[in-house]
Amino acid sequence: MGKASLSKKAISAAAIGLIILIGLVLVLTLARGREQEALKPGQFAADDFSVYNNKVQISLGDSEEKVIQQIGDPKDIDFLGRWEYDGLKLHFKDGRLDGITMDDETVQGIKYKTARGICIGSSYQEVLDQYGSNGILLEESGRKALIFLVELVDGAYELRSSAATVVNRDNILVISLNFYTNDVLNHIMIGDYKYAYNP
Repeated sequence: MGKASLSKKAISAAAIGLIILIGLVLVLTLARGREQEALKPGQFAADDFSVYNNKVQISLGDSEEKVIQQIGDPKDIDFLGRWEYDGLKLHFKDGRLDGITMDDETVQGIKYKTARGICIGSSYQEVLDQYGSNGILLEESGRKALIFLVELVDGAYELRSSAATVVNRDNILVISLNFYTNDVLNHIMIGDYKYAYNP
């Protein structure tokens, strides 16, 4: 009788554990679904101005101290003052991150992605599927640049069709996705307006 009672307790504990696990998976799935809803093509959110790897999130506005805590000291600092890491270059102004650059020269081991899962090596079509085609498209000699000018207005991120439609450049954030060969993404730049146009 003791064995049967122990067996029932073990089964009950396992069932409760399974129910908790299913509930946790459901909550995480719903949360992920809401996050994806916020990142529809042509619409922008705060997460669009961050990059991720498996361990960390680096966002515009982060302090130098926070970045060092997350990924350590830079390997080097280039002639533009950008901190060089494996997979990205970071630029700071007044102690705050104002520019993130990833290109095929920086990607060695660690691979960073945008909030939409785009990274160096993504195809032009993958970028369009995630970001939409409402950006400014520049094409020359087989190269493409898809640029999104996003203005923060009253807490909302509004896409601008050109620099002429910008109300306040201090509130502009830029995402530039560049394709140099065969519609393969070679360069990603996320930054404020001043960094994007005057690094």
